[in-house]
Amino acid sequence: MNNLKKIVCGTASVIAVAVASSAALAADVIVVTATKRATTLQETPVAVSVIGADDLKDSQIRDVRDLQLLAPSLTVVQQQTSSNTVFSIRGIGTSGNNAGLEPSVGVFVDGVYRSRQGAAINDFPTVERIEVLRGPQSTLYGRNTPAGVISIITQKPEFEVGADAEVTYGNYNNVIMKGSVTGPISENIAVRLSGNVNKRDGFIDNVTTGEDVNGRDRWALRGQLLIEPSDSVSIRIIGDYSALDEECCAAPFFVNNPTNAFVLGTLLGANILPATPFEREVAFDGGLRTDQEIFGFSGEVNIDLGYAELTSITAYRDFAETSDIDADFVDIELSRNNLSSDAYNTFTQELRLASTGDNRLDWMFGAFYFNQNLMHDRNSPFGAFLRPFADIASGNNITTLETILGAFPGGPAPGDFLAAGNGLQQELFTQDDESIAVFGTLDYHLSDSLTVTGGIRWESETKDVISDVVTAGPFLALDLTNIPQLGFVPAGIPDDPMTAFDESTITIPVGAFAGLSPFQFFPNPFVNFGASRTDDKTSYLGRIAYDVSDNLNIYGSYSTGFKSGGFNLSAGSSVSTADFAPETTRSFEIGAKSSLYDGRMTVNVALFDQKVTDFQANIFNGTSFDLTNAGERKIKGFEFETVVTPHENFILTGAVTYLDADFTDFVRGSCVSSGFIDDTNIPPELLTCSPTVSGAANPAFTNTRDFSGEPDLGVPKVSAVTTATWIVPMGTLEGYVRGEYQYGGKFNAGGDQNPLKLVSSQSMLNASVGISNPDQGWQLVGWIKNITDEEFAQGIFDSVAQPGSLNGYPNDPRTYGATVRLSF
Repeated sequence: MNNLKKIVCGTASVIAVAVASSAALAADVIVVTATKRATTLQETPVAVSVIGADDLKDSQIRDVRDLQLLAPSLTVVQQQTSSNTVFSIRGIGTSGNNAGLEPSVGVFVDGVYRSRQGAAINDFPTVERIEVLRGPQSTLYGRNTPAGVISIITQKPEFEVGADAEVTYGNYNNVIMKGSVTGPISENIAVRLSGNVNKRDGFIDNVTTGEDVNGRDRWALRGQLLIEPSDSVSIRIIGDYSALDEECCAAPFFVNNPTNAFVLGTLLGANILPATPFEREVAFDGGLRTDQEIFGFSGEVNIDLGYAELTSITAYRDFAETSDIDADFVDIELSRNNLSSDAYNTFTQELRLASTGDNRLDWMFGAFYFNQNLMHDRNSPFGAFLRPFADIASGNNITTLETILGAFPGGPAPGDFLAAGNGLQQELFTQDDESIAVFGTLDYHLSDSLTVTGGIRWESETKDVISDVVTAGPFLALDLTNIPQLGFVPAGIPDDPMTAFDESTITIPVGAFAGLSPFQFFPNPFVNFGASRTDDKTSYLGRIAYDVSDNLNIYGSYSTGFKSGGFNLSAGSSVSTADFAPETTRSFEIGAKSSLYDGRMTVNVALFDQKVTDFQANIFNGTSFDLTNAGERKIKGFEFETVVTPHENFILTGAVTYLDADFTDFVRGSCVSSGFIDDTNIPPELLTCSPTVSGAANPAFTNTRDFSGEPDLGVPKVSAVTTATWIVPMGTLEGYVRGEYQYGGKFNAGGDQNPLKLVSSQSMLNASVGISNPDQGWQLVGWIKNITDEEFAQGIFDSVAQPGSLNGYPNDPRTYGATVRLSF
């Protein structure tokens, strides 16, 4: 075997195993930059997973969403659009359904921060490795990393001419093409050009239009220059552009309330499919398109000063996306298409000065500047069938209430409630963010084997926002929990709406029409505002690392994380709840990293106790989202990772993550929708809500439930992955066979913990087989994912405007194909 090198563990402590021609096994040294210094993986006292380029290829890892196949502490869930994803590490993440929310997991590409999750979903460029850092990383990585970091390091230009290309064809007409070429253009300047295309038919059929949806259509280009004017100076300039134009993401019914189905289907003529989501069929009449363009430039300068290295990373990024989504997922117009546009640009500058050489005290100091301009624009008017559907489904209560109130001066005219075209006319928010930070770390080596580390970061972030929101429709203005307070203003009495009628003439019991609240989508009138907020925070890191021997390292750490507060950039917000506070994390962790049997086995273990304070919850109940600081969560657990090579040609890996998550303080949890009131599978306590909560964004959230002291069912207790790779010598050829097993524990996909949203445990099997000729530079791989066609939901949510029904996102079905790679 000639120079066969396989990065065999995509889970945690990845070791590159080189099988030399002498059949002697040696463990390659894996260098990581998790601490912003180049250190070996086993010596780095941080819980970090490293996934190498070969493992990405062997497991057909295309983008961040696929990484969870090899890193069990990471979960990535795709939601209503191609770019709407939720990243979580150790059960901590943030929903992306609000432009005002920022992620809890920071994504960096070549040291450049990607400020929004949607900017990190395109296919990977030419990758050298990916580091997944688990636990708070705010001291070194700064803003919005209280859960962890995904750091993607791409291949630099090289001063030797080289090229590689690959073509993949799979079922669903999946065509993937990738290529890269590199080489010198002068004695001290090298270039690399890379590109990729990914196209695929959809996994779901729309029986109304005859088209398939949930497909892929994306491409990207990337160019780099590496300039080395001297031995002590290195300059790297990167430019990239990517685009996608996709019909995604359809959500079949998982539960269809019989009343809804009867009214929509039998009475109103809709094609209501049965709640069999894994038939992968939907029936809707609107759009489902996302168009996205991203481009950016960055420059990294490294200067060796002799006693230290100075690093500067300057970057500009631009993101623009439009989406046209049929939010009701039926083929009659309950809502007209949800049209939205999001755009932002960011400028970042980081400076670091880090000591070099063999010192008793290693130090690093730095500063970071961030500036972002963001615009969010959306409209979502009511469709022609919303009023008749809501009226029939509610037992004609819409008309009844409209008739009663229409008898008073200023009351509604017949047909005013939920009239077509009412609803959200405009949802325009502009926001400017500016952040500055200074940070530093000290590593004091008390001895050759004992190191004490301290780190600190101070940052200040200011956000300025202006809203321009227009909602229409008298029904949206009602407080359904207290009908006498109608707020209709008759002619001649504009200043005192409470005198619009004689309250004593109303015989309706207070709250008699509260059951209509699921049809109140937006506050009306919406009170527009301009506001500013500044958050200052100091984050800390303390760590002790001890090398027990050359093969065993142990560490203990305390760290804090920070995610800034912000504004609810949604028409579901109000003046009293327009902003939300920062989210903070603290973590205690102890860990051990070991290398046994001459490097043939590694075992890494981490135990942690994390607390999240003022976590930013974004709960959807079928009408709108309620974004709030929900209280406090605690997550305790452990991670176990191993790589075993019992034979030079046989490699086993495994990783297990166990999480025990609880709400220690969550007084404003979401009640299960009233549409499930007659479902015997719903525990009564989930339907028992507290009285009105002060500051609720709109009437849909005036009733809540206290989750304090209860388990957080949204976090799976156990996640695991294992791989087995058998390397097959074949003379001048080299082959391999690889199998992968992934397990995910059950979890609840809803913020209201509705048991109907429970996702059962999942098991996935993947496999690949390959043959290559290293001397001639070619490889042929056959692969299959989800061999047993396992079926489970990636997310489940209350159906829009259909109380008691649930939609969800099915996982990907079985896929298979072949890949050809060429390199020289």
